[in-house]
Amino acid sequence: MIEKRDNENNPLLVLASESPRRQELLRQMGLDFQVIPSDIEEEITGDNPPLLAISLALQKVNAVLNNLGKDRWVLGADTLVIGNRILGKPASRAEAEEMLTALSGKRHQVFTGIALHVPGKEKILTATEVSTITFSEISREELSWYLDTKEWRGAAGAYRIQGLASRFIPEIQGSYSNVVGLPIHTIYGMLKANNYPLLR
Repeated sequence: MIEKRDNENNPLLVLASESPRRQELLRQMGLDFQVIPSDIEEEITGDNPPLLAISLALQKVNAVLNNLGKDRWVLGADTLVIGNRILGKPASRAEAEEMLTALSGKRHQVFTGIALHVPGKEKILTATEVSTITFSEISREELSWYLDTKEWRGAAGAYRIQGLASRFIPEIQGSYSNVVGLPIHTIYGMLKANNYPLLR
């Protein structure tokens, strides 16, 4: 999927993700981009969420660079939900129910690791963003209803803050867009600091 090209042959920015939410956030920023999924095998191991999120983002960028070459801007990101443990994407309704039950009535954190390859730089730039989410108590009826919507499918922590789950979230500390999948202000700052043409 190509939003715009900087010349006839090359897209200006490559997003190493097929996430519709990340694509929409880049559109909100007014950025030109091409989607090239990295297709890495995401292994969620270890007990340091920021480092793990950055590691996964780096793997995505490197996978794209290996196929594309190093003359493009390439952005990768990975978002982790941290409750009583690292919560990935539920594989079943039962697992989604377990995750949401654990989050109900409590605070949890959402980490996004960012990796950005800048043409001409040897080292891939990295950053991390954290937001704290407060969930209200979710009744059994509410939980059953939400699971029936299937919105939890493919969502880390079994919920999407920009969707129906928003009714269960009274408070967010930090970046909202970070919870959706990309911390807009952080990414804007990284691009601006490296002279990306943001005002075209």
